[in-house]
Amino acid sequence: MKKYQRKLALAVAAGLLVTGTISVSASGIRDVFDAKYYADTYQDLMSAFGYDEEALYQHFLTYGISEGRTMSPIFDIQAYRAAYADLDAAFGENWDAYVDHYLAYGANEGRTEGILFDPAAYAKAYPDVAAAFGDDYGAIVEHYLTYGIAEGRTEGVIVTAAPAPAVNTAPVENTQTSSAGSSSGEDSGTTTTTEGFTVKKTLYAAVSGGERVQVTADNADTYFDVSGTTISLKENVAIFEGAAGTKITSSEGYATGTAAALDYQSGKSIAVAAEVTDLTSCFKIEDESVKLNEGANVIGCASNTYAVISDSNIDTYVEIESGAVKLKTDVKLYTTSAVAKTDLPNYFTIGADNSLSLKGSAVLLAETTVVDASKAATYVKVTPASVALGSTKLYSDADSKTEITDATTIFDVAPDGTVTLKNGADAYTAGGKEINAAQIGDYLTYTPAATPEPEE
Repeated sequence: MKKYQRKLALAVAAGLLVTGTISVSASGIRDVFDAKYYADTYQDLMSAFGYDEEALYQHFLTYGISEGRTMSPIFDIQAYRAAYADLDAAFGENWDAYVDHYLAYGANEGRTEGILFDPAAYAKAYPDVAAAFGDDYGAIVEHYLTYGIAEGRTEGVIVTAAPAPAVNTAPVENTQTSSAGSSSGEDSGTTTTTEGFTVKKTLYAAVSGGERVQVTADNADTYFDVSGTTISLKENVAIFEGAAGTKITSSEGYATGTAAALDYQSGKSIAVAAEVTDLTSCFKIEDESVKLNEGANVIGCASNTYAVISDSNIDTYVEIESGAVKLKTDVKLYTTSAVAKTDLPNYFTIGADNSLSLKGSAVLLAETTVVDASKAATYVKVTPASVALGSTKLYSDADSKTEITDATTIFDVAPDGTVTLKNGADAYTAGGKEINAAQIGDYLTYTPAATPEPEE
């Protein structure tokens, strides 16, 4: 992208969104003239000049401005002049001055007339763009110019089509005439009419379901038959208002995941056990026997069997030695505290198949039953992770015939909510819709060869 085209992109962002200011040195039409856009927009020019940048630029200066043709997909210089009487009075026919004024002052002054593209609306409509560029509106405008137009992304376009030329009603010849002539070839009262197709609006064609190709005046006869001025489709040709949908290569911007969640099974609860290291916190010696301290709640484990310690079984776990309470051999004692539902992820890991395994080495108990991986599902339930489609519609085919409504058919979701595109999944963004053959005239016309008048 040329330096000043980038400046124009940044200026549009600054002017529309008040994201900052921009200052550039003097510039003019040549600096921001988009030859490719100019040729693609006006098929008569494409037929005459192709992508010859100098020829297109000279045409715009000589004829295009007066005919109301736009030179850029984001800036309409004629509309800018028409909207601001102070500029018209100051600059008159000095068109370079309008470009220079907008870049140097107009964007900062909030002059938005003539701006054809809203980067904020564009980013909002396309999550992949928003994810890639955030609020870098200059970069978003550049993306639209570099990729978005070719991909048929139309959201954010304030004016969806350039105005039809005010003067030229016939295909342009690739000739340069005097400044008195018009771009339609008029000179000294003589009008030259060129036989052939004229593409009025963007149009794509595909043969037998193959790749879509943009229709131009030069290739239209590949897809259409003509009888007089009547145009019809050739056999096995379909036409579309835009390019085919783009196949997505990742889930980013197209789906959102919700992590799996843990909860207790109805009526169930568990506790985490903490090993007792200070026996005096639980026991006392009274009348030469060991007693539980008042309020002590202790679980004893002997021979891998857990039980609540009471006065009736206390001798199984502790004894008196040298006037102090001592654990018996191969015995462990625990106190317990309830595990809140919100703390369950601290103790359990959810597997890819929504199975549960223990996290860490904590001892978990349901009363006196040890809760291990084999018993976890008895007490804890898993709400599986889920995936939902984003706001961008996806289709199972590049022709946008079958919309995808079930996210799980093309996306996998991990327990933590991470979404990935399934291996081998086919999903496409929206492409241009198929056009009914009866609408051909809205997109394409044909000018037959002129019949010579008989000599007198």
